[in-house]
Amino acid sequence: MTFIVQRPPIRAIQFEEAGEALDRLIAAAQSDTGGARRVASFLLSWWDGDDGQWAMIDIANVDAEIGEDILIIIAYLAQTGVCYADAWGREKEMGELIDKWNWKGRGGA
Repeated sequence: MTFIVQRPPIRAIQFEEAGEALDRLIAAAQSDTGGARRVASFLLSWWDGDDGQWAMIDIANVDAEIGEDILIIIAYLAQTGVCYADAWGREKEMGELIDKWNWKGRGGA
């Protein structure tokens, strides 16, 4: 017998809210803060998952606001399905992150 477990839904994330979180994450990944590499790993693993290097524990090693922005992106993807940063017109910024962090995936934009 299969039981259906009722649980509260994930808070709905709007396209604009996800875009704002993405912009904050890109700014953090372009910075020289201690969490920049962790944020870049998240963004670039999302951008090019075949070469993903993001460790989930990294969400506990960034500022709470940055961790929430990561969760906003994850929640948006959970509710909408596959999309990438270029849906918000951020392909150039992702290419810059690829170059900055010497990402092994796609070449820079």
